[in-house]
Amino acid sequence: MKGKKRPLPRRPPGYADMLKLQAEAKSQGVIEAFILFFSVLRDKEGFGPKRLRRVLDALNERADSIKNGYVTIQDLRDTLKEEAGIELTVSGTGLGGGANE
Repeated sequence: MKGKKRPLPRRPPGYADMLKLQAEAKSQGVIEAFILFFSVLRDKEGFGPKRLRRVLDALNERADSIKNGYVTIQDLRDTLKEEAGIELTVSGTGLGGGANE
């Protein structure tokens, strides 16, 4: 009579596992930020599917520019501050920025 096989003991997470979880958490955070951003454009600013798609395409183009080294996040941050008065920061209560604070 054969007995049940014992499950292998779980190994503690290693450094690679932690890096993978960290990357997944960052990706999830980015997706959630985009959902928030696009829902505000849709609900509060009246953006329809075409305008939302144009914004998404522009975001992807800007991401490619960063990836290819044409511009940095710091460049974009500085431009937003100088040209629009928006300085995004993270606080315990969410995002802060701009002249309205």
